[in-house]
Amino acid sequence: MSKIINQIPNLITFFRLLLSIVFVIFICIYVKTQEYLLTNIIIFLIICFTDFFDGKIARYLKIDSFFGGIFDVIIDLIYIILSYTILCLNNIMLWWFFIIVILKFIEFTITSLILRRRSINASSSLFIFDVIGRITSVAYFIMPGIAIFLNHITSDSLTILNYICIVITILSVISSIQRIICGIRYNQKYFFWNIIWSYNNLKYLYHEHL
Repeated sequence: MSKIINQIPNLITFFRLLLSIVFVIFICIYVKTQEYLLTNIIIFLIICFTDFFDGKIARYLKIDSFFGGIFDVIIDLIYIILSYTILCLNNIMLWWFFIIVILKFIEFTITSLILRRRSINASSSLFIFDVIGRITSVAYFIMPGIAIFLNHITSDSLTILNYICIVITILSVISSIQRIICGIRYNQKYFFWNIIWSYNNLKYLYHEHL
């Protein structure tokens, strides 16, 4: 019984993956028919709900783990890639912002691996979060829902979306600068070597926690 309970957060995370696929399917239906908007919104809200609670449940049960943290971020990334791609292809989301999101994820992963070396509480998590970074990650996550809603209520949705994305991008840049500066301060001489080290460390951490 305890083994089943211990898997509840990961099962919720996996359920989000399935919902992400369903969400993309209904986006395609919505684009072609302009129907099922409410269904899309409900699925989107459930996806947000599962993302919010899987980590909280894991911490409440004291079963948060290295694997769970990586699994959660990977599923979030899959959700973002799937939803952003289909929305961009249908001119509902902005391609330039999609590229910003991917670049931010790459920076986030590299700087997390570097900053992890000096974090006291980093043993159970691969990723190191900052306050502004958390805000931007939430923004990345909810943008598909905002894009669909704006597309439904106004013909000028991309213009409005562009302004929103510019603000989020500015916050992303601030977050990235802060994280890179912290990494450089941590080890100025070997910062760029640490980027190479971070790749090797990622492989080691993956095999260590299997």
